Amino acid sequence: MKDALLKRLCLLSLAMAVVTSCSKPTPPNGPAAQINGAASTIAAPPARVVVIGPSSVETLFAVGAGQRIVAVSDFCKDPRAVDLPRVGGQFDPNLERIAALNPDAVITQGSNQRLADFCEQLQILFISLNTDSVQSWLDEVKKMGDLFHMQASAQRLTADFQNDYQQVADAVGTRTKAAILISRNGVDGMIAVGGGSFLNELLQTAGGENVFADNPNAYFNLSQEALLHAAPRVLLDLSIAAASKPDGSGPSNADIWAEFADDFPTLPAIADKRIFALSKDYLFLPGPRMLQTVHTFSECLAAPSN
Repeated sequence: MKDALLKRLCLLSLAMAVVTSCSKPTPPNGPAAQINGAASTIAAPPARVVVIGPSSVETLFAVGAGQRIVAVSDFCKDPRAVDLPRVGGQFDPNLERIAALNPDAVITQGSNQRLADFCEQLQILFISLNTDSVQSWLDEVKKMGDLFHMQASAQRLTADFQNDYQQVADAVGTRTKAAILISRNGVDGMIAVGGGSFLNELLQTAGGENVFADNPNAYFNLSQEALLHAAPRVLLDLSIAAASKPDGSGPSNADIWAEFADDFPTLPAIADKRIFALSKDYLFLPGPRMLQTVHTFSECLAAPSN
């Protein structure tokens, strides 16, 4: 289920062929290091970087290293990277295309041993990150600041974020019981956010109380009975954002309400018409735009009953 969910979130492309052998000059920093979730300052910052992970692309631009990116994943929607080559996704990176770009570093979200071995073979610096919380993103910013010798920029970014984030958290009054759906097929096949997701953290900061926070999983299959029993007063439907429509459009709040009304007429979120269809791509990105997600959640939580 976890693998299927990750594929749903990333919208993975078809598997590509693996390159069995190729050569590349030794990078200026010497033999490549395998850096799993850590990056120490090196003699010269990478000049050509492949980034597999939309949130990390946004982080590099925010730190000031965006001009060093030479390729991104198939799922990157950042307009600043629209003209850059695409090299697959976390589970199906196109190794041949990556090699042709002659990078001196590859940054990815999540692990991929095949990609790690490939980078080791070609002496490419490999950095595997696992950004799944606000704190882990702040850690990522520091690592990128160290890696690209942009510590001052990274420190400003984290300081500004933490200040704004805390201001929102401090302004929260009474909490509203809410639930977040990230995928569904009508009112069936629902996948909800549990306590292990960064979205749970952002919802809490926005003034919400996740009715499924006790579930330790980041995401889990949700039955209709469990939703009725939890009785959220606000329902945030991110399933349209998960589908990542190119134009960001999707059903209206009224459309989503109509889908749920027949099956859940007594659910407080349905009775009060406080169900919201959210389609912005940044909702799934644990990166610089998490504050926008917090504000989006805050607006929904503060919306009056209809």
